[in-house]
Amino acid sequence: MSSFWTLWAAVGTVVFFALMVAVIVKYWRNNHQADKDKVLDTFDGIEEKDAPPPKILFVSYFAAFVISVGYLILYPGISGWSGLLNYDQADDKLSTPTTSLDEQFSQLQDQSLMLWRTTLR
Repeated sequence: MSSFWTLWAAVGTVVFFALMVAVIVKYWRNNHQADKDKVLDTFDGIEEKDAPPPKILFVSYFAAFVISVGYLILYPGISGWSGLLNYDQADDKLSTPTTSLDEQFSQLQDQSLMLWRTTLR
């Protein structure tokens, strides 16, 4: 990958994490300003109140942020960083099969689909 795309991916990742933090800070501040007794609008007798966001929103968003940062520290995800575990996809067993597709098909002994196909004719 060229250095332009490597830099582009790194900047995009850092900007995304900065936006995640900004959203949390914004809603955390608005959470303390919300008045659950204030009615914003009424439609067919149903009142929409200015309720704060639930606490589970902040907890789950924070957990997602921590897991994401932890993943980026352990595994490659930002430009040339190989991660603390030095993971390389080329080391993955599924990335480099030891047999070809023809060799794998030659090992199949089940011809039931071929028999079914010939009975349809």
